Amino acid sequence: MTIAIDRVGPSDLIRAVDWNEMADAIEALDVRLAALESGVSSGTGGNEPVITDIDPDQPIAGEIVQIIGRNFAVPASLNTVMLDGDELTGFLPGSTGELIRISIPGGLSGLPRSMLLEVHTVSGDASRTITVQPAQAIPAGKPSVVNQTTGIGTIVAGATYTFTFEIDASPVTMTEAYVLEAIYSNVTGSTAQEWLAGTSFVGTDAFDQVTVNPATKKTVGVTVTVPSGASQASLSLKTRSVHNDPNSSQTSAVVPIEVGVDQPENDSRISLFPGELPANVDSVEDPTTHESVIRVKYPAAGSRDVIIPIKAQFLVGGTFAYAASIADAGAIWSVVSVTPANSPEAAGSAEDISVKVRLSVTGPQNERRLLTVTATRQETDATGQISSQVVMPIEGFAG
Repeated sequence: MTIAIDRVGPSDLIRAVDWNEMADAIEALDVRLAALESGVSSGTGGNEPVITDIDPDQPIAGEIVQIIGRNFAVPASLNTVMLDGDELTGFLPGSTGELIRISIPGGLSGLPRSMLLEVHTVSGDASRTITVQPAQAIPAGKPSVVNQTTGIGTIVAGATYTFTFEIDASPVTMTEAYVLEAIYSNVTGSTAQEWLAGTSFVGTDAFDQVTVNPATKKTVGVTVTVPSGASQASLSLKTRSVHNDPNSSQTSAVVPIEVGVDQPENDSRISLFPGELPANVDSVEDPTTHESVIRVKYPAAGSRDVIIPIKAQFLVGGTFAYAASIADAGAIWSVVSVTPANSPEAAGSAEDISVKVRLSVTGPQNERRLLTVTATRQETDATGQISSQVVMPIEGFAG
């Protein structure tokens, strides 16, 4: 189509009608140019719909797509939107003459694939080929992240050590990628930033990311250079789910690190980790340190006994003794009992351990302590005693 505009000579009067004719011609040209640039096919009238963009550019089945352009019918229900010949229904709020918001059906097959998206109005039609992506599967279930560090010996400032963790995805429904994060708390003699500056990961797919298949386990290492002047710190490993954070993310129990002290062995043939907490106990993430903390509500008076459940899994048989302690318990915390105190275990078996702790209103409140639970094999063999432990921050809260 050729646009004809009368020329203006010297001293000619430019009338409003002349200006409007030029403006209409420019607008029509702009519509045609936009259609050409966007790969759109359209009708020949001046009010036909035009598609200039799709957001997102590769829409996902079952989610919202925004068709951006001009000359769409208002209200949106006066438009007919087709996807590969099937009409889409259910226009969404926010649609205008320049925007159509509508959902892509969730039951499409053979995705990802190219599909023709069309908009029809009484004035014409417009279309664009889009690539529809399949809906993203969301994992369910949390992995367990268990410390299995062994063979480190005495901690020395300035030296480098690798702390080993096992990520067990048995409860997770699908393959998932986790971003690893080292968390330091209870730091004295240095700063958490100094510990982080000397931290790296091993056994990962990328620098700080690991992929774990369902019903499988993967071992990763946190390599730590102890800062000069450091006295102690507690290390936790957080596995942040890429596709379902925080529901499928998990943080390990803390690993106390004390300069000048032998690092306790965690034999890989035993796994200890917290179980499902009872109704009067909860676990929260500290907003500052990001470590998982078990919280017990203070009693109105006197003291309160609660059960902290521990799961134990054994790859080796034997008779195991169980014990628990609270660091610097003072007057506020105490361990009442550990059940069972010991038990025979077969290779491949599991044990539920109940640790009863007592929280008293006597003494300073809201102070965090570390609860340590250990399992120790009573028999000895060529490799010596087999033992493991799990350490959990605990604190009381008022409410």
